[in-house]
Amino acid sequence: MRLVQKEMANQKLGIAAKISIPFVVISIITLVLVGAGSLWQMNEALLGSLDEKSEILTSNLALELGDPLAMGEFDRIQTMLSAAQKSDPDLSYALVVSPDGKVDAATDRNMRNKFLINDQFERDALTAKNLTKRKTKYDGLYEMVMPISGAGGQTAFLRAGFSVARVQMAVRLAELLIAAIGLSSLIVGILVYGAVVSTIIIKPIEDLVIVAKKIAEGDLEVVPQTRGSQDDEIGMLTTAFQTMSTSLRDLTLAANQVASGDLRVKVQPRSERDMLGNAFASMLNNLSEATIQISKAVGVLSEAVSEIMESVSQSTSLTAETASAMAETAAVVDQLRSTAQRSNTKAKEVSLTAVAAVETAEAGNQATVDTIAGIQLIAQEMGPIHAGMTRLSKRAQAITEIVSTVDDIFRQLRLLSVNATLEASKAGEAGRGFAVVAFEVKELSKQAKEATAHIQEILGDIQEAAREAMIAVESGKHAAESAVRQSGQAKESIILLGHCLSESEQAANQIARSSEENLVGVAQVVAAIADVKAGIDSNVTATQKAEAAVGGLKHLEEVLGTLVTRYKLPDSNGQMPRT
Repeated sequence: MRLVQKEMANQKLGIAAKISIPFVVISIITLVLVGAGSLWQMNEALLGSLDEKSEILTSNLALELGDPLAMGEFDRIQTMLSAAQKSDPDLSYALVVSPDGKVDAATDRNMRNKFLINDQFERDALTAKNLTKRKTKYDGLYEMVMPISGAGGQTAFLRAGFSVARVQMAVRLAELLIAAIGLSSLIVGILVYGAVVSTIIIKPIEDLVIVAKKIAEGDLEVVPQTRGSQDDEIGMLTTAFQTMSTSLRDLTLAANQVASGDLRVKVQPRSERDMLGNAFASMLNNLSEATIQISKAVGVLSEAVSEIMESVSQSTSLTAETASAMAETAAVVDQLRSTAQRSNTKAKEVSLTAVAAVETAEAGNQATVDTIAGIQLIAQEMGPIHAGMTRLSKRAQAITEIVSTVDDIFRQLRLLSVNATLEASKAGEAGRGFAVVAFEVKELSKQAKEATAHIQEILGDIQEAAREAMIAVESGKHAAESAVRQSGQAKESIILLGHCLSESEQAANQIARSSEENLVGVAQVVAAIADVKAGIDSNVTATQKAEAAVGGLKHLEEVLGTLVTRYKLPDSNGQMPRT
């Protein structure tokens, strides 16, 4: 309860603030506007009064200074200016300036005998024809200029400076006074306004919020109290809350009766827009009709459950017999599938063997063709080799003849060297060098003879090898021709063998395909039997579940019958209770 009151205090403050803010704003704006207008009028009035006073003072002072100025009594003028400044606190300064700008007299004695012609502002003062008001360069200070006319005409100018400081001070004091009065009035108005609002608006709303919170918490015994007149908005809101609380209590009583099993209660909606009342009445009607329909359905359900239980029992027996037969069929088909798989495996092995044999025959045929081509190429190459060996034998013979000729030449050189040796010996000492040459020639012929003999031996070996090679080439040529004939016969045999193996391969492939088709057919039969068996098993399971479901339906029928008997239903006329 304290929390509710604390929340209400916060809400009260919020509502009071929301209601008071417009009043405060309007009051402040009004005070500001009224005060500003009053201050503006006051400022204008004071400034006008100061202007009028300064004009009168300047004009009178200028008239009084005419005679002393004509007589040159500047000390008297100084005294008159000082007296005027003392008599008027707004007079800041006063100067008597000759037409050439010289200060003849001034309230500030230090200004005497100075020339004020340094700027345009000072020079403009020397051209004034009558009383003139001017702004100065100092804030809050203006100047009045008046020509001074003596007995002989214009002789000087009076410049009097007046300060608006006193006026500004008075305006500031007025501002403070108006602000104080306005703030006090505002505070008093706010307090009075808050007290009235709190009594007339805040307190009734606070009571209604407490009632609404209790209703939201489920306490429908609370009744809002009417404060003051019921014709205003607060009174109408309180009446609406009272009506709502009464309606909720009526619905709660009806709900308690329904909860106790009495569906004969009547709920009358307060209007067509009474959503809760219409919904509650519709709920009661629907609940009554649904209970009646359930009561009828329970009887029908009881009969249906009995028939279903009988059908399920028969179906269970038939399904069990079918499952046993399908199990035996599946075992036979499984043996058939194993046999078909073994046959298919053997057929595949035969097919693979036939394929390998055909490939081997094709490889042998190709090798035979390559061999025949190689032998024919060898036979073709034997001819040039035989011709080359013949030419080699002839050249060796020619070389033998040349070597014989060279041998004869070296034999003659040997004889010649012997003769030369004899002649050198005859010549004695003079023939010694010739004897050496003859000896060398003899040795050379000896070596040449040995080389010639060796060459003849080598040529003999070459000729012998050439004859043997010619014989071998001739034999190889005849052997190649014989091998070509035999390879041709082997090729024909291999081709015939290849045709036979191809036919065997085709037959083996047909056997393998037939075995695969048989195997596929058997697999399909096995799968179909498995599906049928799975379906039968599913039927068995479903039948068992159906039995359990029928048992559940039986139990549900009993529970529904018990529940229906708990409610008191209106009869067809809506008067007599029904059990």
